[in-house]
Amino acid sequence: MFVSILTVEIMFVCHWSANPAAQMGRYRWSSSANREACAWLRDHGLIDENFRATERGRAWIEAIC
Repeated sequence: MFVSILTVEIMFVCHWSANPAAQMGRYRWSSSANREACAWLRDHGLIDENFRATERGRAWIEAIC
């Protein structure tokens, strides 16, 4: 499975930041690529609707670190 660098970056930000949009910057956060990556992360159960890492997402972070 291929996961883009942007997807990994978003996962890290959603895991460690209380406000991922502010952390990444408004322009990057609102980009279509970011929206697609967030949708992929949500579809796979890695982040919730509030852009917070789920238990599965935290396990994914631990596995790749």
